[in-house]
Amino acid sequence: PTIEANTTPVEGTANGRIVADASIPYLGIGVLDEPVVVEVKDGFITSITGGRQAEVLKKDLASHNDPNCYNIAELGVGLNPQCRMCGIMLEDEGVIGTAHIGIGTSITLGGITKAPIHYDLLMWNPRIEVDGKVILDGDKVLV
Repeated sequence: PTIEANTTPVEGTANGRIVADASIPYLGIGVLDEPVVVEVKDGFITSITGGRQAEVLKKDLASHNDPNCYNIAELGVGLNPQCRMCGIMLEDEGVIGTAHIGIGTSITLGGITKAPIHYDLLMWNPRIEVDGKVILDGDKVLV
């Protein structure tokens, strides 16, 4: 079973680059063949680059014709050493040593943005800092 810890960010505040290199377990994408790079400004995706799998995501988001699909909705961390990366959402999100950024709707997570989709972009070996303190380094929880 999945075991994850997650939260929704203060909406409209996320900035930076997401490099998903593990999985996007939606749209038939599954385990990634190459990284999908997502640029974020003021809480919304501004660009998606990469190969074939990035194009699938990009086209799907555009097809909804809803800017809220580009919302940064969640930060989650996998905590189950028994889960394996396989392209299935509930398994992938639990893999220890991963984190994921959820995009689209956040209302089911306590946020305020409603969108017709919610997809998770998973990455290996995250390093997460909060207020200058490292709280996660790869598969090591430090709090």
